Amino acid sequence: MGANADGQFVSETEQLRATVFLDEKARLERRLQELERERERLRIQLDFLEHVLARAGLTDAGTAGRLGPTAAITRIVGLNPGMPRSQVIEEALPIIKNKSPKSRRTLAQTILNLINRGTLREESGGLFLKNLKDRVNELFGNSAEHVSKTSGQPG
Repeated sequence: MGANADGQFVSETEQLRATVFLDEKARLERRLQELERERERLRIQLDFLEHVLARAGLTDAGTAGRLGPTAAITRIVGLNPGMPRSQVIEEALPIIKNKSPKSRRTLAQTILNLINRGTLREESGGLFLKNLKDRVNELFGNSAEHVSKTSGQPG
């Protein structure tokens, strides 16, 4: 027999139960700390995604701000590299400024123009941004790297 915190004597069985409960308590406290770290990590990710959506012109409700055809196409292709033309057009229709019966034709022509200008490339039936690094810098406002590369300094 041993004494508990109150100075009372307890049986070995009760001591064993207390040890099991203490182990379980410690395990639950560790798990709670893990969950709190995970919650903080998810909060950081959510804040980042909200920032990206705000920069992309999307509201918290997920409804799109109106974009021009070029901005809509480059944004969609940047977020979904390898997406086929037809799917890019479908994704762009709800977020473009001009809603007209010729919107599909306008988007298809814009894709062709972007390919001819070298902004997009088509490979294996999918569209890709030709210079993804510059586009990411533009989307996230990271102009310092772009400036150092254009000024001839190593970046």
